[in-house]
Amino acid sequence: MPQHIEGPVNLHSPKRRLAEGEFNNIEPIVFRRSELYHITGVDDRVLITALETKTDFCAYDVDMKLAGAPDEDVPLQMTDAGPRAAAQTFTHTIAIVMPASFYLPFLLDAAGKPPDDRLIYNIKPLWGEFYRAIVVANREWLEGLIHDVVWVALDLGNFEAVKRCLDSHRELAEVWAVRFGKVVFTQGIERVQPVIDHLWSLVSSSPVGHIGSLARMRSIWTDPSVQHTPNKAMEWYGRTLDMLFCRLEQKDPAYLGTAEGLDLAVAVPNFPESFFDARVVPFATRMASKTSFIIPFVTLLHREHQEGSARFPTFPAVYRSLVPAILQDFSPFTCRFSKYSQTYKRDQLVNPTHISWLIEQSRKMGLDMAEVLTTMERKINAIQRDHDIFPLFTTRLVRILCENLREKHQSDFSAAAGSEEGAFVVRLVKFYVTPSAGPCPPLPQDWRQSLPNVKPDCCLDCAELRRFVEDPIERQKEFRMIEQRRLHIETKLSQHFIFYTIRDGTPHTLRIMKTQAEALEQRDSWMGRAAEKRVKLETLNQKVLLRETLGDHAYQDICACVADPAAATALDPVQTGSQPPTLSGPPQVNMQARTRLRPPLEATAPVIPRKRSLIDLDLDSDGAEDFPSTCKRR
Repeated sequence: MPQHIEGPVNLHSPKRRLAEGEFNNIEPIVFRRSELYHITGVDDRVLITALETKTDFCAYDVDMKLAGAPDEDVPLQMTDAGPRAAAQTFTHTIAIVMPASFYLPFLLDAAGKPPDDRLIYNIKPLWGEFYRAIVVANREWLEGLIHDVVWVALDLGNFEAVKRCLDSHRELAEVWAVRFGKVVFTQGIERVQPVIDHLWSLVSSSPVGHIGSLARMRSIWTDPSVQHTPNKAMEWYGRTLDMLFCRLEQKDPAYLGTAEGLDLAVAVPNFPESFFDARVVPFATRMASKTSFIIPFVTLLHREHQEGSARFPTFPAVYRSLVPAILQDFSPFTCRFSKYSQTYKRDQLVNPTHISWLIEQSRKMGLDMAEVLTTMERKINAIQRDHDIFPLFTTRLVRILCENLREKHQSDFSAAAGSEEGAFVVRLVKFYVTPSAGPCPPLPQDWRQSLPNVKPDCCLDCAELRRFVEDPIERQKEFRMIEQRRLHIETKLSQHFIFYTIRDGTPHTLRIMKTQAEALEQRDSWMGRAAEKRVKLETLNQKVLLRETLGDHAYQDICACVADPAAATALDPVQTGSQPPTLSGPPQVNMQARTRLRPPLEATAPVIPRKRSLIDLDLDSDGAEDFPSTCKRR
């Protein structure tokens, strides 16, 4: 019998001569593929000839011994030592061949027999293989089996078996809620209450998971086919709902997010009207600052109210009162982040679809849309300054709003751009594409500048320096003073001023010259950021179709925020001819400031010799020697 054997096999050496009555033992094995060539019965009659089977079957307690000379009609069996005769005789062999559908019932029946039964003793090792092959490898089959066990146990009233299934498969408990509700209605709450009370003791999938299960139980009681509802079941429902909602109210709001808000909105239509007014409305008001929970909750509940599934007369007034409170603490984040966080995931942000629902529903409810959109814009832009949420949040919100505008106005660009939602989109995009420094800084019209660190009340020298810096006409100034006072003024100057000491006469002279280097650096920096923003704006237009939604005029208005000012007329006072008359030529020192060149020395007037006193020598340590001039730049 050529065979492929799976399982432990305990074979003695074929060369060993066994004592009389001793057999070669084969442990319990499973034959995955067998070819039966010649099977004889006890009376030597041929039972099966050349039968090939692929169906798994088992052989238990098989004893084997070698017998006689090989038969020519029996094929040879290949071994490590070579071919040998396969003519073997099996004594009290049991081979069970059965369909796959009978395999599990057979094992279940065998498991209930006495343990001293030799057949059952040999079946036990197969349970491990059965568990690995069917239970572990096929999870769906196991869940289906558990479902069947629960339904049969409920129909038979074996609630202890149901509780054991709940303990072993807690994740499936909420799926069985509808069936539990049917049992409550058909068999009475008194009988099934121990099982359902055990359900509330299990760990829920979310803070509102048990409330959702209770609502699904209650939902089938209002089916049109149901003619009545037992009073005891309704009393039990009211007590249980109050108990579960108390648990929800005691939960930390940090554990309430989008999924919990949606689940609660689905469950609320099954609540009594009095419970909605007394418990749900105060809870929603208290949770108004939790944006990720309250917005999905109120928007989905509003849609159910419009569809007629949530019939609460007070809901419109509740909605109108909740929206201002929601916008007051609006945040697109579902959790707290550090001010310097730079990476986010999509599930850490509020779903923009719910934000678009809130905008649409606020218009239908007659709220002031200008106030709603302005408040939301201010909150979003304030967060955008510290956190780059535009790619994951604002872009998706703009895309949804643009889709709604295209569907509503049907290519009417002027109506779309003139609507409050269209203007809201334009303002959001403008804030994103405009560089953080604001519009392009213009070239200065005069020589007025500023030094924030110079206080006029510091000293007389600082007051004089501040007057010079803020003067719109004066371009350079000389300060003749002792070294200590010159050094004090030098510490107040920024890197955009050129100053140097003229060592001629005593005391020496500090000459300070204004430049336009600061304005030009700011302008160049803005130009670099604007170029990056223009690329991002074009990419955004391809994603959300801004031009196709708002038209060319609105799109060009957005592009003007990052337009290249080089194409416009220069505002340089030298080029426009509007510089003050005291400035005779272009400020060449600007180029010196940008390239860090030393300015040329100016010719000095002849010095009239005079006799100096000891007091003058003490005040000015530079001396009267003719040292070469030096140039400094901060």
